[in-house]
Amino acid sequence: MVSELNKLRIKYYAPAANYILLNLRTIEKEHENFDFKEALFKQGILIRDCSNYEGLEKGYYRIAIKSHEDNEKLIHILNSMQLDI
Repeated sequence: MVSELNKLRIKYYAPAANYILLNLRTIEKEHENFDFKEALFKQGILIRDCSNYEGLEKGYYRIAIKSHEDNEKLIHILNSMQLDI
């Protein structure tokens, strides 16, 4: 999963558990009307908005490491979003 996020040039923080914290602030600023969480939800993927965590703000999300098939689905959807990352 991490190697695929690297290919997409998505900022993240090295996981210490089965979650990865994504930093999509820059992407969301460039695409003001884009709602990352909602876009994934429409594709059947739930992610955690971490903007209410102390020290974080809008644009931070947590994704869970799932089965290989689920992870590939997430990466495929991220690739198809064409966010100019």
